[in-house]
Amino acid sequence: MSELVEIRELCRRAGIRYGVIGGFPPLLVLRDGGGHASGKTDARNLVYVDTSGMPRTDPERSIAVLEALAYDIGSYEAGETLAQPIVGRAIELRNGSYEPSGDRIVR
Repeated sequence: MSELVEIRELCRRAGIRYGVIGGFPPLLVLRDGGGHASGKTDARNLVYVDTSGMPRTDPERSIAVLEALAYDIGSYEAGETLAQPIVGRAIELRNGSYEPSGDRIVR
């Protein structure tokens, strides 16, 4: 079974702010199996994201899909969106309130 979704909706589900203004982000087809792929309709680009092996509940699932988009598929929109919490952590570090968690950045 597949699901059509936009990156902005994944961000809402993950509880993070969408990081891009303007443009025409692709329509995502989330599917269990078949690998990642891309295609095009008359109106917009499609990106097929294989969600097999990803968490099944949000926000973890949406974050995993955004990470696949950014790091496996090369989505500019997903990459810019995921970069934002890093900037927030840098601000915390400069003002002295940062407490290292010992693992990757918590969103």
